[in-house]
Amino acid sequence: MKIKWLWIFIALALGAAVYLGTSDSTKRSYINGLPGFNQMPNREYIMQEAAYVFKDTDRDAPYPYISSPNERPGLPESVDQANVGKRFGSLRLLGTLPIGTRFRIVSVRKDETSDDASITYEILLEDPDAHQYPRLDAYFIVDHGDGSTDTPPPVLSRFAAPRDKT
Repeated sequence: MKIKWLWIFIALALGAAVYLGTSDSTKRSYINGLPGFNQMPNREYIMQEAAYVFKDTDRDAPYPYISSPNERPGLPESVDQANVGKRFGSLRLLGTLPIGTRFRIVSVRKDETSDDASITYEILLEDPDAHQYPRLDAYFIVDHGDGSTDTPPPVLSRFAAPRDKT
């Protein structure tokens, strides 16, 4: 009789683990070296718009996000240091970055959930020691187009221009 209950308990535990393991979890894989994506790391950009650094409780990421109010609904209409530390819905503002800030892509990441898959970049601000949050998630400044994850999405040209190193 005890063995029967043990098997029932094991079956329930496995069922719960499978159910909890697949619900709302994000699988992250770094795809820096895959053909088509291997040319993205170390590309440099100069911001054409001022931006906020923020956390979004509705979207999990290993680093804070970067975006201008034009790219992420819910951000205040203008970038203002006075808003830092405040909450706007699911967004908590951590800092601001001025026009002309330079950054480079350091990693290409693919995030997959049961509903969605997306490519994003982890970026590093130039002079990282001068910033409280030097490494950021570029999800909101990337053109996800039709949602394809077969090719690297471009950084939005209205947000940042490629840096010409010549």
